[in-house]
Amino acid sequence: MLYQMYGQWEHRLNQNFTLYGGINLEYFGYNDSWSLEPRFNFEWELSENHSISGGYGYHSQLQPLFLYFVQTRTGKEQYLKTNKNLDFTNSNQWIAGYNHTFESDIQLKIEGYYQHQHNIPVTEYDSYFSLANYGANFHLNRVDSLVNEGASRNYGVDVTLEKFFSNNYYFLLTTSIFDSKYRGSNGKLKNTAFNNNYVVNALAGYEYELSDKGTIALNLRMVASGGKRYTPIDLEKSREENEVHYKKDLTNAKQFKDYFRLDGRLSYKKDDKNITQEWALDITNLTDHQNIFNRTYSRITKNIKTEYQQGFYPMMFYRIHF
Repeated sequence: MLYQMYGQWEHRLNQNFTLYGGINLEYFGYNDSWSLEPRFNFEWELSENHSISGGYGYHSQLQPLFLYFVQTRTGKEQYLKTNKNLDFTNSNQWIAGYNHTFESDIQLKIEGYYQHQHNIPVTEYDSYFSLANYGANFHLNRVDSLVNEGASRNYGVDVTLEKFFSNNYYFLLTTSIFDSKYRGSNGKLKNTAFNNNYVVNALAGYEYELSDKGTIALNLRMVASGGKRYTPIDLEKSREENEVHYKKDLTNAKQFKDYFRLDGRLSYKKDDKNITQEWALDITNLTDHQNIFNRTYSRITKNIKTEYQQGFYPMMFYRIHF
């Protein structure tokens, strides 16, 4: 069982300045590990349309549960759970933000942040493995004999410009510029698997009323980001042993080409007495951009094979809302 308790406090110094404080306690009964986490932040309304904020938080997270039960063979039919005593991973997090409302329906928000994470599980022996990269692939490595001696750091800036729906249209633009690095048990600073360096998301939509009961709408969504990090394949060694081998000293050193995808939907809704009918055309990857999914070694061709994500794909559908 994971037990959690928390307390929070709010104090308004004056009409424009508010302080928030809190503390969180976590206890994991399986191995008696615990974490005490203080947090605080403030909000300062400079004027009706301008405000700034800032804060600090100490956060903790359990390891993926299956890792606690990974067993190491110590003898004939003898096994030991060498990950049982893994502690929480901890993170010191600082953030500062600025918020500006241009009009009643348009808002700009800018946030800068820095995170320093420690107690990340890594191997006992020198390697590039770290749970800081957990979740980047579908396969979950069942690594044994892990210790809480890894670290990582992330920092960046997020910018959000949003227009709420009014006058028949809306839009949302978010941009994130960041850097993410980690240290494994060998002490070398490397890019995490998530260090794309930038991500841009954009949403926009327009609705037009054809009649009292009928509405036509056009919606677009765009995603652009730095390429996925990857470790180059050692082609010569892979050919010698006819199985994939990677250049471990170049872990996450390379990037695929930048990712780009534009999706669109054209729809028509009709409101009847008891139901709403909807007809729509969805198009995934309007520009048919070739985004790389992965690079693997082929035992048949004895060469590196590149796999791509979904290309141009139209789909029509009909839906009834009761």
